Amino acid sequence: MSINCSICGKALEQGNDSLSEDCGGDCWECIDEIEADMGDNYAIQQLRK
Repeated sequence: MSINCSICGKALEQGNDSLSEDCGGDCWECIDEIEADMGDNYAIQQLRK
């Protein structure tokens, strides 16, 4: 059974996609964007990669 991000619907925990990591029901890609919008430098750098 696959679990999807509650924000964008992306399948979570896909081994070939590091941004699909499960962050409490949301993917790291969505959470990273939210944190980057809040000014978090680590998140900004991750999104630039």
